[in-house]
This record gives sequence, C-alpha cells and structure tokens, in this order.
Amino acid sequence: MNIRCLFLSLSFLLISLVAGAKEYMFRHIEADEGLSNSQINTIYQDTRGFMWFGTSSGLNRYDGYQMKVYRSNKNDAHSLPDSYIRNICEDATGLLWIETSVGYAIYHPQTDNFDRDIRQHIFQYGLAEEPTSVFVDKKSNFWFYVAGKGCYWYNVAQKLLFPFEQGEEAGMLPVGDIVYITECKEGALLVYNSGLLVCVNGDMRRIVWMNDYIPSKTAPRKHNYSAFVDKNENVWVYSIPGVRIYNKEQNKWIPSMSALAEQWGLPEDIEIDNGIMGMGQDKNGVLWLATRHHGLLIVDPQAKSIKWEKASETDARSLKHNSMRTLYVSPDKDVVWAGAAKSGLAYYSGSMFKFHTDVKVDVTAIAPNGKDAYWVGTSKHGILSYHPGTRKITPLQTPVDLSKHEIFSLYAGREGSLWVATNKGLIFRLQAGGKSVTNYQIVTIGPDPVPATHVITDLLEDDRGYLWIATLGAGLQRLDIRTGKITVYSVARNSLPTDRINSLELTRSRNLLMGTTNGVAVLDLEKNIVTSYSGTREGNTPYTSPYVNHVIEDHRGLWWIATRDGVNIYDTKNDQLDVIGAAEGLANAVVLGVGCSGDESVWASTAGGICNIVVEKNETGTDYIYRIYTYSENDGLQGYEFNQRSIWVNSEGEVAMGGTHGMNVFNPAELVYNKKQPKVIFSGLRVFDHEVKVGEEVRGTVVMPKALAHDGQIYLTHLHPSFTVLFGSDDFSMPEKTRFQYKLEGFDENWYECTPLRNGVTFTNLSPGDYVLKVKAVNGDGYSSNETSHLRIVVEGPFWSTTWAILLYIAVLLLLLWMFVRVWKRNERLRIKKELLADGALFAATDNNYTTGDAVINEDNSDAVGQPAAESEMVEDLPMVVAVDENAEYLTYISDCLSGTFRLFSSTDAEVAWNQIMEQRPDVVLLSVSSIDSEAYFLCHRLKADENTADIPVVLLITRQMKDELEAIGVDDVCLVKPVTKDHLQKRLQILLAGNDVQAVETLETTLGQTALSGEEQLIVDATRYVEENISRPDLSVEEMAHQLGMSRAHLYKCLMAASGKTPIEFIRSIRLKRAAELLKDSRYNVSEVAYQVGFNNPRYFAKYFSEVYGILPSTYQEKYK
Repeated sequence: MNIRCLFLSLSFLLISLVAGAKEYMFRHIEADEGLSNSQINTIYQDTRGFMWFGTSSGLNRYDGYQMKVYRSNKNDAHSLPDSYIRNICEDATGLLWIETSVGYAIYHPQTDNFDRDIRQHIFQYGLAEEPTSVFVDKKSNFWFYVAGKGCYWYNVAQKLLFPFEQGEEAGMLPVGDIVYITECKEGALLVYNSGLLVCVNGDMRRIVWMNDYIPSKTAPRKHNYSAFVDKNENVWVYSIPGVRIYNKEQNKWIPSMSALAEQWGLPEDIEIDNGIMGMGQDKNGVLWLATRHHGLLIVDPQAKSIKWEKASETDARSLKHNSMRTLYVSPDKDVVWAGAAKSGLAYYSGSMFKFHTDVKVDVTAIAPNGKDAYWVGTSKHGILSYHPGTRKITPLQTPVDLSKHEIFSLYAGREGSLWVATNKGLIFRLQAGGKSVTNYQIVTIGPDPVPATHVITDLLEDDRGYLWIATLGAGLQRLDIRTGKITVYSVARNSLPTDRINSLELTRSRNLLMGTTNGVAVLDLEKNIVTSYSGTREGNTPYTSPYVNHVIEDHRGLWWIATRDGVNIYDTKNDQLDVIGAAEGLANAVVLGVGCSGDESVWASTAGGICNIVVEKNETGTDYIYRIYTYSENDGLQGYEFNQRSIWVNSEGEVAMGGTHGMNVFNPAELVYNKKQPKVIFSGLRVFDHEVKVGEEVRGTVVMPKALAHDGQIYLTHLHPSFTVLFGSDDFSMPEKTRFQYKLEGFDENWYECTPLRNGVTFTNLSPGDYVLKVKAVNGDGYSSNETSHLRIVVEGPFWSTTWAILLYIAVLLLLLWMFVRVWKRNERLRIKKELLADGALFAATDNNYTTGDAVINEDNSDAVGQPAAESEMVEDLPMVVAVDENAEYLTYISDCLSGTFRLFSSTDAEVAWNQIMEQRPDVVLLSVSSIDSEAYFLCHRLKADENTADIPVVLLITRQMKDELEAIGVDDVCLVKPVTKDHLQKRLQILLAGNDVQAVETLETTLGQTALSGEEQLIVDATRYVEENISRPDLSVEEMAHQLGMSRAHLYKCLMAASGKTPIEFIRSIRLKRAAELLKDSRYNVSEVAYQVGFNNPRYFAKYFSEVYGILPSTYQEKYK
C-alpha cells in the first residue's frame, strides 16, 4: 500500500513537473495595462512603429509603454464615428483607414484625429461610392470593394483607377459578395463568401486565375472566409468550419488540418479541426493559427509538426484565454500578436524569453548525471533526474525517502556514485542507480568527536579516495571512503579562518580552495597547511565582503569569489584583485554562485537574476576587462533569486542554475538574441504633468501644432518652464529592458541615459533658444541603431528679452538722446536770441549787393569737429579767417579760394568755431547761413553781442531766399549770395580788412561790376538755362545735362560743387523748386499741377523737398501769396 502511494505521488509529481517545460512563452497586455477593451478584433503596426489594437470599445495606440485610446464622441466631429473597430490598414501617405461597424474613418497622424466623412478621399481616387472594404497591397496600391459593383484597383504612382466589375460576361468578376482581400504572387486574391477564390492583377488589368474547390465541395452556405498565402505560395482558406489548404503549384487541395496531420504522419488523436479566426507566418516559416476556442495552433511545415498552445491557470506565461479573435505577425516577422475574445493580447518573440524554466520546484543542488542529464537536489522532493534534450523529469527512487531531507549538495563521484549532503549532518552515497545507499554522519570539532547535525554545504571527492565535506560550524571534514574514518580540520587544529565553510574547489595545482564566512582558505593537500586570504597577498586590496558564498578557479588561474557584495576576481599570479558589483552592472550585489562556461565567460547567479561576465584582455594584454550582461525573470528565468551554489556547467558549456521556483538549463551558444535595431518614436508631450493634445493652447501658445511622430517640433515660451517629452520604440519584445539615450543640442553635446524603466526626459527652465533633442534606443540585448530620432524644441523668451526688444530699447534711447540734444540746442539759441533782442544790438550796413544763386535749406546740425585748412601754406603774417559751413565739401571749396592769401580755420560746428574765435581773434569771420534758425546765424548774433568780438568783421554767405528774410528783419552785415567766385570772395574780404576807406570800396566794387563772368559763373548760367528749358521733364538726368554742357559727369559734379556748393542733383532740384515757388504765387495752379509742371512725378515728394528749402508746405506758401 505504501509503495502504491509512493508511486502515485511520484507519478503526480512527474506530470506536474513535465507540464512546466514549455516551448512557447507569452507576454500579455490586458485592460489593467490601459487597453480600452479585452476583446481584440484587429491588430496592425504602422510605418512609424506604433502598434494599433482595434477592440469592441475603442481604438488603442501602443508605443511599448503607454496606451492611447481613441473612442467615438458625438460632440467631437473629428473622433471615430463608432468605437467598434473591425480592421486597420495604412496607405502610402501614412493615413490609417479604420473600419468601424458603421463604415470607414481616416486617421491623420499629423493632427492626431479622424475624418468621419471619407468621400473627399475616395473622390480623389475617382471612386464614386464609399467602399465596403479597403485593402492596401505591398506596393501601396489600393483595392476597393464596392458591394454589388466590383473591385477597383487604384495605382498610386500613376494615379489611375481601374474597375474589375462584377457580371456574367467573360472577363468580369463573378457575381457575389467578396468578404476578404489579400495578396498573392500574381496580384490580389479576392475571397467570396462562398469560398470562391479569384486572383486579379492590376497591372495586367485582368483575372489571372479562379478556383471553386470550396463551393463545389461544401454545402451552399455562406461564411466570412479569410485567406493567407504563405511564403511557399500555398493558400490557406479559413473560417469557422476550419481551414483548407491549396497548393497552387500542384493544383491540389488538402481538405482539413486532420488531413495535413495524416499526410505528415502525426498521431490521429490530435484535435486540430477548429474554427480559425486569424493566421500569420513568422521569420522561421512557422505558421500561427488563432482558433475560436482552442488557443493557438502552431504548424511548422519544415519540421512537419503541429502543436497546440493553450491557456493554463497555473502558468503565467501561457495564453490567458483559449478563445482567439485575430492574429498578426509584425512586418519584420519577429513578433506574433494574438488577440483574444476576453483577455486582451498575448504576444511572442523567439528572443523574448531566452530561458525555459524546468523542474518547477525549489532546486537546491545540481550535479551531472552522465553526459546529457542532471541530478537535481530539491528541498522537499528528494532527487530528480532531468534530461534537457527530452525535458523528461524522473524522480530517483531509493530505499531511503530522501524527500524527508533537504538536499544541500550533490556530487557525482567515482564509479557512478552520487554523494548527497543534507541539512542534518547526514551524507548518503547512492550507488547502482540509487538501489544501494550508504550513509555517513559528520562529527563535532571537540577532542572527543560525536555525531553532529550541522548543515553540510558542499562535497568534493578527490583522486586519492577522500571525500571532503564543508560544514557550517563543524569545520572541514575528510571522509576516507575506504575505511569510513573522518578527520576534522578546524580553526583550533589547522588555523582555518573560520569553522563555517560554504564551498569547495580543487585547483589546478591540486590544492583545496575553500570559500568561508571569513574569506578564502587554501589547504595544501601535500603539506597539510592552510593559507587564509582576506584580499591580495600583499594586503593592499581586501575583498568587498568576507562572506564568500562560492569560489571557483577558471582555466586562466583566476579565482572567482562570489560574496555578499559582488564578485571578486583574484589573479593569483599577479596578486591583483578586480571587483564587479552592482555599480558595474551586476543584477544584484549578493552573488550566490559562479560557473565557467566553454565560451571563455563566467555565469553568476545572484539574488536578483543572473549575469554573464565576458572576460577579455585589454589592448596591451596586461589587464582583464569585463563585459556584463544581466537577465531576469522577464527573460524566462525561474525567478529573480537563485539558491546558493546551485549551479553547474558541464563540459559542453551547458549551464544549469537552480532557484526557489525551478531550474534553468541552457547552452549560451544557443541563446536567441534580439538583433532588431530599435527606432525611437516620439509619442507625447507633457507640460505641467498635462498631456498636451495636437493643436491645444497651453497658456496662450499652441505648443504642439502637429503630432510629434509626424512633424517633430514643439514651441514653448517662458510660461512653460517644465515639460516632458515621451517616447517609445518599435521594439516590443522587451520594452522594459530598452534603454534610451539622449542629448539636447544647443544645450549640451553629451549623451545621457534615461533611468531604467523611464521612457521620457524632463527639462526645466531652458533658456530661450532653438534646440534639437536627439534620442536613440538600445534594446534589452545591447543592440542599438545608428539612426537617431530628432525633435526640434523652440523656446521663446518674454518679449522684453528678445533681440527685437533690445533693438527697440536702443532705438528709444538714441531717440531720447537726440531729442534731448535738439531741445537743448534750440533752447540755447532762443536764450541767445532773447539776450540780443534785450540788448538792442545793431549791425552796421556795409554792402547791399547780392549775387544770384540758390541753395537747399538743411535743418541738420553736424557734430563734425573743426579742422585747420591748408596748414602747410599758412604764414603767420597773413590775415586769419574763421569759416563756418554745415557742408564739409563747401568748406573745402572755401579753403581752395582763400589758400595762399589768408590763414583759414574751418568747421562745421559753430561751437567749435566760437572757441577758436575766442582763442585766436581772427581778422574776419565767414559764416554760411542757410536760415535764420541755423547755428551760423546765431553765432553771428553771439559775436556782435559779445564786447570782445563785436569789432570783428563778419561776412555772411547766404542764399537768395535768405536775402528777403534778412532784409525783412533789418540785418545789414556783408552778405554774399552763393555761389561766390574765388576772385569775388577774396576782394570782399580784402575790402573789409582795408578799413572804412569808402573811396577804395567804391573803386573795387566798380571794378567787380565791370569784370566779365568767370568760368564758374558761366557754368551756373548755362546749367540754369538748360534746366529751365527742360524743367517739366521728370526724367531729366545728370548724365544728359553733362553731355549738353560738354563735360563728363564727374567734372560737372566737381565744378558745380565749386561754383554753387550743390551736387548736380541738388542743383536741378533747386531750379525746379525756384520755378515752383514762382508758379505757386500764381493762384491759377494747385500744388499737384505745379509739381508736375516743374518735373516732380510725385506731389508727396515735391512737398517734402519744398518744405526742406522754404520751411513751409507748398500749400501754406501758396496761401501766403494769395
């Protein structure tokens, strides 16, 4: 009876353990992770990388981290028309065509919203009616099916619509309902609800082939058939009744999955004929079929195998539900997505779970069982035999019930024996496959040893017939296998560092290496001497922790010391210690076991997963460098925590590790890595923890005009001091292990890595500027893409800090300064004028003769400094003249006229001239007066008013207009009307210097009056006559006048400047304005007519220049003379 119970319990254990060995493991996305509904109707991945899940209550967009849900909203015209989603496809422009229960809507990724009315879209393709179904082929061409009309092919490149109409005539599509469109080698494959298959080619504009096998073999019942064309061009037609396979090359049908299984020689009892809801093929050529009630059917045509994957309540990595609704394989054929009717999504990738968990019990010890199997020690289930190739688990039956003992260590000894250590001081030697058992008991340390019950942590059999036993508290003990005698090594007897030993290792030099709770000890087996290590031999570098869980020696002679604070790697030859801890990338600092695999690397089990440590030499070959790869429960491990020393690496490099939830056995060379280079997707923006919508105003600014994944630009101001950019990637196999790296160009040129499990970066108080955020991703297996995703970030400061504002401030300051100077000068002139009027200053009349001429009034007051004229020709005994004119070029002319006859000081600034007059007391002051408000005129008043300068003769150079004004106010100074010749100017100044000799003055004036015109005066006469003759021509040019006067333009410019002080353009304008003044006195003409008569083609410009010369507007001037 006891034997029967034991057999039943072992059989039950075997069944439960074998059930744990799964080939396919899945990850899941359910409603608690953001799905809008657990019923998945359709799945699609767009070209930007987002996953889209259509449910019975909303459309979901997934970036690996966040789920964004879109639903119908009657108050939002740009929402979905209905929340029940049936199908999704994408066109060449990136628009998504969303089929709902009430028709199609189009999603715009740029604006992140929908068009409910698709007529404007289909009209541009030439389609008159809304389609019943839409399909986009691999060339991005459209296939529209319109019920009762036919199928329409639209060539995107040629912008051509071709109809495949339905009808009874030859060459037309058969009449009937087309329920599915897919793609085959020859074109589009149309599937009717009768099961009829029709292949049409758009480029050829014809039907390629038809097949009516299904309607001819089944009852005339309509079904929503679907079809899938595998990479061998076999057509799988599936629906609720099941699946039929058409081999087009052989023109042969396989009527059912059972028939396929029979053809492949599979067992007849496989229940595989079920309703099929979806289908796809992965990169390995394996076909995945989603069934209506029985999970997933996995068909491998190459291996000719058919397998089921069904839901299991006890396995979190199985399917959650057996009722499937759809299936989708990613564009890179790497990820298989299955949508269920009630439990959301399950998805699978070969690189997602690298490890399979076998023997799902607490595995405490592992030892080899021959070449291809393992002995597995457990805490409650005794010893098991496990064969990784077959995944077969067999409990070891022994005369002793080992399930009552907690197995702490196993050692495969000589002659096929298996040594078993327990937690109660007992050792069992199993021989003959467990049928023969010999037990031993360790002893105490004292002088009179008695049986001890200390925990035995490790066993090791040497080649001299001794079994070495590590204990916790009873030191190191040696069992003579031949005699059964036990010898004790302890602190007191042999200078062990402690009596608590955790692990044993036989070194290449045949010494015993021990890991203890107080460092490492080495027993020289020949000399029986113990050497203790707490770090390097020189004592320069201690171990990171004295508590050693496990220690081994590799083929390089390195000691790998697993401690409670990282791995210590000791190079015994060079007495050098390297340390790898959590900071260097270990999964956890508590390292429980280490083992060397055949690929020159070391595997370490920790309290937080496992690590693969790859050892390499540096470039100089002097030091070791280490690359660390970590794996966790998310990679398929039995759990995060492993048991102490429960690790074994066989001669083939296969690694076995035991933990509290089972055992993982793997060959590192066979691990499947995810080599996909992930692309970063910008998925969202948060400002003040608020998820910003496209086009939404945040504090007066549209921060995100377009969706980030489409446009890649955001605009912020100083009112948005903190914001977060969210991103994901198109790699969904292990998103929690994806690492994102970023840099913000314009702020910092360094790359930074986001903290683990963070898929966004936050910036605070960015200065105004134009930045570019660059982000790249590294997948969980360390593969990264050279391509980076870019996001432009424009931060505008407040207006008062912008460049335009600063320029405005400068302009305002300059304007205020100019206004201040102008007001100050005007007030100064008025003050002097009032003082002169108050003093009643009079001017002596000396000359009333004026020469002809004209000038342009200029209100500007130059700040140019005075400069001595012709200093090299000055002679101290020559009379001194101080000249003032606002035009520096005219002063040059004056200098030329007086050179050699007078000493001259000239200046454009009246104040500078005044200072010179006060210092030098010149013989004559020559002032060029343009108006009674000019600085030169006030300087004249100032000279007459000051008793120190009142006696200095003053000559005024004036315009003809000034003559009338000066006569009106009673000014009687010597006045010469510009232009003045050199001769005339010199003689006038000489008269003044001669004194009051009236006889001499009259004689000189008579001589001047009889003198013929000089060349300069003749030029003025000729130029004036020519302008007056052509005065009405607005196109009168300087070049033309120079030609008529027989000189070059440059010569004309120089002569006119010398004769009149005006440029040719100014001279022409002065003649026009003079004639205009005369015409304005005649009230027969208005201002515009006068402007046109004197050659101005724009009355506004005429008024501007007239005002500059006469000081008043033309209209005011005309009113004055009415």
